[in-house]
Amino acid sequence: MSAEENIAHVRRFYEAVSSGNLDVLDELGVPDFVDHNPEPDQGPGLAGVKDSFTKFRAAVPDLQVTVQDIIGAGDKVVARAVMSGTDQGGLLPGAPASGKKFSVEVIDIVRFEGGKAVERWGIYDGVSLLQQIGAMPEPAHA
Repeated sequence: MSAEENIAHVRRFYEAVSSGNLDVLDELGVPDFVDHNPEPDQGPGLAGVKDSFTKFRAAVPDLQVTVQDIIGAGDKVVARAVMSGTDQGGLLPGAPASGKKFSVEVIDIVRFEGGKAVERWGIYDGVSLLQQIGAMPEPAHA
């Protein structure tokens, strides 16, 4: 596939996460997809990714992922996006809903083979997320 087609797949992934239509992920990735930076309780493969986003969307039903920058070269796509929503509970085990809105940056690198995503490396600003929902104090300023 071309870099443009791979970019379109990554955009479609973010749209699926935003809409909650996670079955689309079966079209975009291989069953033994490798997430090099999984969530702590995330299971293996594409099923683990889908389960993780199902739980995240339950905690943040208004979740939206907005692409800021996206670049494709060869078999990889790099995307910088903003993930935003409202904590409705379940983001942290045993923590009540804060009802607070958050907005954090995400950077993903996705590698493709034969038109399907096969692995991902990614980071997001988890500390900022926790601070925005009130689960972690803001740092003291000098």
